Amino acid sequence: MKLKDFNSQLGAAKKAARKSGYLLLKNRQELNQKLADSSKDIKLEADIQSENLIKQIISSDSNYPILAEESGKSNKDLGDTFWVIDPLDGTANYNRGIPMCCVSIGLVKNMTPLFGVIYDFDNDHMYVGDVLNNYSMMNDDPITVSNIQKKQDS
Repeated sequence: MKLKDFNSQLGAAKKAARKSGYLLLKNRQELNQKLADSSKDIKLEADIQSENLIKQIISSDSNYPILAEESGKSNKDLGDTFWVIDPLDGTANYNRGIPMCCVSIGLVKNMTPLFGVIYDFDNDHMYVGDVLNNYSMMNDDPITVSNIQKKQDS
């Protein structure tokens, strides 16, 4: 993937994550309506609305097919490069008002992630992991793991 296309796709993911997060935050009360509930999973109106918005934005800015949590594949054959979308990662927390949930969007090529975008909308933190260029960011600031080697020193 050429750098210009890569940056364009990353920009689309960030835009979609931010807009979806804003929708989830602003409309929490009306979107927090259960559509399905089982012992292992809960589905809210928020999941559906967030996914629809993300797919709309991604589809307008990208030609790659989409694999989304709620609706599945956008094409029968996803090809070698496709989007992976979890429109509300942490639905149960969202439902309970626990501010530990996010929007997750990634682009995969040959079953290897190219990048991932996680938007923590409750705290307005945008995380980006770029596998091709080997960097991680939070709100455009580099982040790294610590260099502590021993568990007792951490």
